[in-house]
Amino acid sequence: GALAEAITAARPAQDLSFVDKLKQMFSVDIPAAVDSNLVSETMLQWKTFWMLPAIMAGVIAVVFFLGFWDKSADTADLDESEKTPEDSTSESIAQPETAEA
Repeated sequence: GALAEAITAARPAQDLSFVDKLKQMFSVDIPAAVDSNLVSETMLQWKTFWMLPAIMAGVIAVVFFLGFWDKSADTADLDESEKTPEDSTSESIAQPETAEA
């Protein structure tokens, strides 16, 4: 767009090494010849551009969290909590111990 063209026009052509290109890629230096209004307008567009993918990622995360919920752990906890002390003593009485000779 207009911002990329303005940056390209303001930055002189250079023969850079790979490391210099890598450093330049991660730098935030904007040439002085680029209009600051153009940069601020572009920054405002950034938020609206990325809002839809961020919302979609959030919805997908919620669907995955609900879809892959480990329900077996929840039911095992319920089974243990529903037993009373009387149940555990009656189970031990109901199963006679066998004596080994």
